[in-house]
Amino acid sequence: MGIKQRREREKQEVRQGILTAAREIALHEGWQAVTIRNIAERIEYSPSMIYEYVANKEAILLELHHEGFRLLAFSLKIAKSSSEDYEERVISMAEAYWEFAMRYPELYQVMHGLGGVPLDCSGKPIVVHEAFDITVEALNEWSQSQGGTDFPEVKDAVEIFRAFLHGLVCLQLENRMHDDDYTRCLGQLKEHLYTLLLPKIQERRRHPTNDVLGMLVQARDDTGRALSDEQLFAHTNILLVAGHETSTSLVSWLLYLLTQNPDYLQRVLAEQTALLDDTAEPTLEAIKHMKVLENALSEAERLYPPVGNGPRGTFEEVVFHGYRIPADTHVFYSIAASHLIPSIFANPTTFDPDRFAPPREEHKKVPYALVGFGGGPRICIGTNFAKVEIKAMVSQLLRRYQFELVPNQRIEQLYRGTGMPIQGIKMFVSEKQRVRA
Repeated sequence: MGIKQRREREKQEVRQGILTAAREIALHEGWQAVTIRNIAERIEYSPSMIYEYVANKEAILLELHHEGFRLLAFSLKIAKSSSEDYEERVISMAEAYWEFAMRYPELYQVMHGLGGVPLDCSGKPIVVHEAFDITVEALNEWSQSQGGTDFPEVKDAVEIFRAFLHGLVCLQLENRMHDDDYTRCLGQLKEHLYTLLLPKIQERRRHPTNDVLGMLVQARDDTGRALSDEQLFAHTNILLVAGHETSTSLVSWLLYLLTQNPDYLQRVLAEQTALLDDTAEPTLEAIKHMKVLENALSEAERLYPPVGNGPRGTFEEVVFHGYRIPADTHVFYSIAASHLIPSIFANPTTFDPDRFAPPREEHKKVPYALVGFGGGPRICIGTNFAKVEIKAMVSQLLRRYQFELVPNQRIEQLYRGTGMPIQGIKMFVSEKQRVRA
C-alpha cells in the first residue's frame, strides 16, 4: 500500500472514530452533549485537529443522518426478501423498522430530529427516498398478490405505515431514554403540585363549591363512595395537562395552517367581521356560529391531532383483521394514522376544511373517523370546552393581529405523551390598525 492510500485510510479511520464518538456521547448523555470539544476529549485529539476532518457539528449530524437511512434501507431490503408471502414481507418490514429504532436510538433521533437535534434535512437526500421506495414496492407487490393492481394512493399508505410505526417508536424511546434528572424533577413537580392541591381539596370538603375541583370532591361513584385524595389529584392533573398543553398545540397548528392557506383565512376573517367587531369579546353565542373557523379547527385536529395514539385495554379476547388479541392486553389505536385513511378523507394530506361542511361531511362516513379527542365512552371529557376555548382564543388573535410565518424553518409534529411542533413555529406578529369611527 502506497503512502497516499495509507494516509487516506488513516483519514477515514479518524473520521469514523469521530462519528462513533458522537454516537456514544449522544447515547449516554444526549445530543446536547455532542460538541466538538467533547468528541475531541473522547478520541484524545485537540478540537483544532477535529476541524481538519469535519467542518462543524452539523456536518457530523448530516453524515450520521445519511448513515441512519442507509442502514434502515438495508434492514428493510433484508426483511422484504425474507419470505415468499407478500403480506409476511410487509409485516417483517414493520418489525425491521422497530428493531432498527430500538438498536440504534441515537441514529433514529438524528434521522427524525428528535432529542433536540438541530438539523434541517428538508431537501430529502436520496438515502431518505430509498427506504420510502422499498416500502412502496412492497405494498404494491402485496396489492398485486391480492388480485389487484398497484396499491391505490400508495404514497399516502406509506405515510400512514411510517406514521404509525414512528408514533410507537417515539413512545418507546421517550420511556427508554428519560434520564435520572428528568425523572427526579418530574417527581418533585408532582410532589409540589400535590402540596398545593391538598389544602384546596380539604377546604372544598368542608365548604362545597361549584367550580371543577368542588364538583369532583362532591362526586360519588356507583356505590356512593367519594373520590380519594389520590384520585382527585389524578383527575385534576389530567385537567391541568390535557386542558392546556393539548389546546396550546392545536392553536399553534391552526394558526400555522391558516397563514399557509390565505384564501381560507380570508373566509375565516369575513366570518369574524360578520359576528364581532374588532374589540368585542367573543360570546358563547357568537362562538357557536363560527362554522368556518370550526371546520378549520377540525382540519387542524385531523392533520395534527394533539395526541398521536390512544391507549385502550381488552376485557375479553378479540380477533382484529385475523390477529388474536388476548383479554387484559394493553393496546394503542393510532389517531394520527387513522386521520390519513384515503377511503375516508379524500386527499388526506391536503388542507381542506370544507371536507367537514355539508354536503361532504367526510367525518360522518364511518363512526370514529375523527378521533383527535378520542371516541366512545372514554372520549375526552373536556372536548366541548377545549373547542370553545380554542375558537375564542383564535378569534381574539385573528381580529387583533396579523401573522406571518418566519421563513426557512423545519416544521414537524413530534409525538411524546402529547404532540407539539418539534422546534416550535416562529411567526412575525404585528398588531392590526383599527379603523376609528
